Amino acid sequence: MAFLCMIICTGMAHAQSPEPLVVPDITLPPRAGSSSPLPVSTAGDSGTPEELPPDGTTRGHYKAKTWIFEGEYLLLATRGLPQTYAISGTVPQLGPVGGTQTVPSGYENGFRAGIGWISPNSGIETLFRYTYYSNKSDAFSSSPTTNPPPLIPPANIYPTLTVPGLVTAVNAASATSTVAFNLGDIELGKTADITESFALRGFAGARFANMNQSLMATYTGGDVDTDTVNRKITFNGGGLRLGGSADYTIAGGWGIRLNGSASLITGAFAGSQTEVANNAYILSISDKYIGLVPMADLGLALRYRTGGWNLSIGYEFQNWFNMLQGFNIADDTNPAKLIRDIGNIGFDGMAVRAEYVW
Repeated sequence: MAFLCMIICTGMAHAQSPEPLVVPDITLPPRAGSSSPLPVSTAGDSGTPEELPPDGTTRGHYKAKTWIFEGEYLLLATRGLPQTYAISGTVPQLGPVGGTQTVPSGYENGFRAGIGWISPNSGIETLFRYTYYSNKSDAFSSSPTTNPPPLIPPANIYPTLTVPGLVTAVNAASATSTVAFNLGDIELGKTADITESFALRGFAGARFANMNQSLMATYTGGDVDTDTVNRKITFNGGGLRLGGSADYTIAGGWGIRLNGSASLITGAFAGSQTEVANNAYILSISDKYIGLVPMADLGLALRYRTGGWNLSIGYEFQNWFNMLQGFNIADDTNPAKLIRDIGNIGFDGMAVRAEYVW
């Protein structure tokens, strides 16, 4: 009887004090791009991980990068040295008295397109952009058809592009001016949120630039039957670009964005000018040299942001400094002295932009 009681008591003791269950730690393999595994606790019924990926998403919905698509419509006019092709007036004594005739610049269409992505780890934006713009303008002037009063010299058209001393007065003149440029930008940038409504963005990169200019003037009557002057300038170069933007949210998705950049381009200039009078060559020259062209871009826009879309409309200004714009023959000696026309060429007007972040 005593032995039976001992067995029963021993069994009850073992039933009331079970040995603890040891659960081994479970680790998941490292995620792509991560150097350490993600520990997961098996405690609880929900199975919620104790540590999520750094971007706050679940492992099954991790996104490698965010894509950016940009499109922009440009309506710009050309600013810079006036394209003067004639003087309309009289010659009472030693020189013409009158007003210069220049080729006006109207607003023409252009576009800008870009694609890029944002790294989820560093937040750095990598962008590629291409910009194209072309402007073509025409002008015409002729001498008055009415006879001037007595003692007043007759009014004529005096060419400004012909070789001096050969063709000095004509009856009519026409001119066509064309300016076109191509820009390719590679940009690395990052945005910092200063407050909930104000953000700053800085960027650096490279810029590749091409510009083509041409001016063709035709003179008829007077000293010549037909005289055609054709001037062409080409610039190709590349360099560095730095800039930034400031974005302020007014209310809802509405805000104001101010952006600007500065570039320094090293490139090759190539120019030529010909003159053909009465089917005979009067002038044919060419010029090549290497130069520096600083560039500045400024823009102010009203923007609206909704979902992945960022829409804006505003004003844009761009200036090319130290651009070659043609040649001038300074005198009528042979060979004549050549003078380069160097100045700034600017473009300003409206810019309508659409950006989608995916």
